[in-house]
Amino acid sequence: MREASFPKFPLILTAAFKFVDMEYTAKMQYKNSYCNWIMENEPEIWAKTEKYVMLPTYINFKLTGNLKDSIANQVGHIPIDNRKRDWMSKWNIKRAIFDVPVEKLCEICEPGECIGTITKKVSEETGIKEGLPLIAAGADKGCETLGLSCMTTNKAAISYGTTATIEVATKKYFEPMKFAPSYPAPVPYLFNAEIPIYRGYWMLSWFKKEFAKEEMKMAEEQGVSCEDILNKRLPEIPAGCDGLILQPY
Repeated sequence: MREASFPKFPLILTAAFKFVDMEYTAKMQYKNSYCNWIMENEPEIWAKTEKYVMLPTYINFKLTGNLKDSIANQVGHIPIDNRKRDWMSKWNIKRAIFDVPVEKLCEICEPGECIGTITKKVSEETGIKEGLPLIAAGADKGCETLGLSCMTTNKAAISYGTTATIEVATKKYFEPMKFAPSYPAPVPYLFNAEIPIYRGYWMLSWFKKEFAKEEMKMAEEQGVSCEDILNKRLPEIPAGCDGLILQPY
């Protein structure tokens, strides 16, 4: 991953971040934002960039001709105000972390709204019916939570992906962890509060590569997945793994 340099925020902003104990978080978010790397290392490319959008937004554009996307699908290092369900205002303290000019951002809407219709060109190339409405939805984890019918705070959705998460839907916005936002849900005016394990099931791939070469060979010979072989061996391991602790970093 390409990373920007550590930022030099204005003194008053640095003081504000320090006051709310957010200086380190702000600097790391800045460093990990691709837009900052481009602005810093490829200014000529950034100057010619008309729009800076997420990949799904670009796909919406290719399908309908409209550069528009759901507020529930804006998850990334971009200046989105999740609480207000809109782009950050220029007065937002966090705007300096990924200060993409508003004219480079796309139009956003609530989930359930129509983004546009399938164009004739796309219909000819894909077979999708021309004029078919494309409806705004949400990000992957939010759609999983909706699909599991977890739309109230007495239910939680557990997602086993590259990043493993547990997520609840709530009408009230709050931060489930310090400086971690609740995300707009794929149901209008609901939020998804999420606790992640960032390495999640990526760790299984790492474990197979580093420790399960024999099981991987057995799986290939038997025509099954390596996970099937490993699952059969789980009863050999006592609860608590004899005190073994894994740090997923």
